[in-house]
Amino acid sequence: MTDTNNTTANLLIRLRPDHVEALAALVELGKDERLERFSAESDYSNEDIAQGHYEIECAEEAVEAIRDAMNGTQDNNAPLVLKRERSTSEDKAYWSDDHGWTGLDNASHFTPLETVNNVRHSLLLSLGDECDFVALAPNQATTNTWAIFSASEARTENGRGYWNDRKGWVTKDEATRYPIDYVGLYGLPQSLNQDRRWLNLNLAAITTEAGLIDALRAFCQAANLPHMSADELLHTDNLNIHPARLIWLEQFIEQWDKVTG
Repeated sequence: MTDTNNTTANLLIRLRPDHVEALAALVELGKDERLERFSAESDYSNEDIAQGHYEIECAEEAVEAIRDAMNGTQDNNAPLVLKRERSTSEDKAYWSDDHGWTGLDNASHFTPLETVNNVRHSLLLSLGDECDFVALAPNQATTNTWAIFSASEARTENGRGYWNDRKGWVTKDEATRYPIDYVGLYGLPQSLNQDRRWLNLNLAAITTEAGLIDALRAFCQAANLPHMSADELLHTDNLNIHPARLIWLEQFIEQWDKVTG
C-alpha cells in the first residue's frame, strides 16, 4: 500500500451539485462491493486488502474535497487565498503580497486562473512553506463578522468552541461566519452548559481600553445613536435597536469590565 504520487493539482472545471452527488453515490457503491468481495472471497492477499482500503479512503477523500470546493466556490469568480498548511497562528496563516504571512483580512485574493503555475506558490514551497490555494467561502467574507461561541466547549475540547454549520464545534479558523441578519434570529446549537452565544469577532479582537472607546464611538455613529455609555444605550427603552446591536453592547460591556478590571 503505497502512495506512488503525492503531488496535487489545482483544476478549473465546471461541475453541478448533481454531478458530485452522483459521483459520491458510485464511490459508495464501489466501496460496498469491494468490501463484500474481500469478505466473501479468500484469494485476496493482505497486501491486496490493504491496497483496496487505501483506494477506498482516497476515493472518499476526493469526493469530500470536491464537496468542500463546491461549497466554497459556487461562484466561478469566488476568490482564492494562499494558506499555510501548518501555521501556528491564524495571524500568520495567509499570504499577502504586501505583508507576507498575515491574517485572513489582509490576505491577497487570486482568481482560479491566477493559481495555475503561480510563481509565489512555487517559491514558497521551495522555501519550505507548505501551503496551497483554498477557496474564500462566502461565510468568510470580512463583512460576516459574527460567530457562535461556547466557552464550555472551548475549555473541554482543546479550543474547539466555535460553531461550524457542517462540522459542529471547531476551532476559530473553521468557524462559520454569519452576517448581522442572522444574529439574534438564527437558532443556536446545543452546547455544554448551554452557554453558546453570538460573538462579534471584530469586537472580540479589541483588547485595550482605548480600542474599546473607539469601537463604541464608531458603533454609535454607525447606528445613528447618541454617544452614551454601553450600559446607558443597553437600557434605553425608547431606542429601537436591532437584536445584533443589543448583543454587541452586551459583549462590549463584558470586554470593558475585563479590560478595566
